[in-house]
Amino acid sequence: VLSTRDNVQEVTRKNFEETGDIWIDPLDDGSIVPHYSAKGKGAQYALKYLDDIGDLKLTCLALPFMYSNFLGFFCPLPNEGRTQWVLSASLGEGKVDMMGSADLAAIVPNIFANSDKYDGEIIRLVGERLTIDEVAGAFADLFGKDVIYNPLTPAEVAALPFAAAPAMAQMCQFLGDPRSLQHDLEVSKEVAFPKQLQRFEDWLLTHSDSTAFTQVGLDVDAPDIESVTVFGATSSEGVSVVKGLLADTRKSYRIRATTRHLDSEKAKALQKLDPSRIDLVYADFDDIDSCRAALAGEFSQGVFLATDFYEDAAQDMEAE
Repeated sequence: VLSTRDNVQEVTRKNFEETGDIWIDPLDDGSIVPHYSAKGKGAQYALKYLDDIGDLKLTCLALPFMYSNFLGFFCPLPNEGRTQWVLSASLGEGKVDMMGSADLAAIVPNIFANSDKYDGEIIRLVGERLTIDEVAGAFADLFGKDVIYNPLTPAEVAALPFAAAPAMAQMCQFLGDPRSLQHDLEVSKEVAFPKQLQRFEDWLLTHSDSTAFTQVGLDVDAPDIESVTVFGATSSEGVSVVKGLLADTRKSYRIRATTRHLDSEKAKALQKLDPSRIDLVYADFDDIDSCRAALAGEFSQGVFLATDFYEDAAQDMEAE
């Protein structure tokens, strides 16, 4: 699996030959989006010169704009009074192909498992297509802040005070232009199956406590709930919820974990996750009073439970 992007220099050259339109002005050294074009040339070289090696199977992944870019150069920045955050980029007004790097954890093994099917292919991956206005809206919805998109021109990006700014401007111009080769959403879904491709709003929620965001004043307000009762805490769902509450960096939750078997190994293992924050209590859905007792005091602030159909599914329905 060779990760690459299109040879943009070649793409724009063909466009000029066909239309006479200079799509992206070359840099001083004549290159166009050098970090994309170099990878594209590498893929072309590999496909050409390794084709004669019979046992070798080669698949190229063309990656789109990655969500993780919003943790760096494309992070929304605040004004002086931190009353508005601005996402500045030269990505145009149309939709941009994007994806999360976490999807590669499913995609790459699937390609290895189906090497014959994808041999010699260039798979143009994409998880979601969004405008940058939609991205700004997702930031605003999650953080409760005024986040807007400020569309820059390529010249404005190229003039920014860092060495790679001109190449960055070319990249933005290429990604934001409808002439760039669109990635294939259906093939991306196929090669990721059974995992679903990560949506941007899910990625953003997962990374909401990232240092890149907190440093610029983008914080998710901590919920008012501080104490939670988790019914059926030793089930797979219950354990996942308890671990999620323990891992939440916004607040130190107190957790009342219910089980019908206080002395079970599962119950003991659960409490060992954090004995100072997890209290084990008895509760049985067939014993309403035990459920009321589990919710006594502050532990009615938040409640999680999952019903279990299968436990009694084998019982004689006549007797039931």
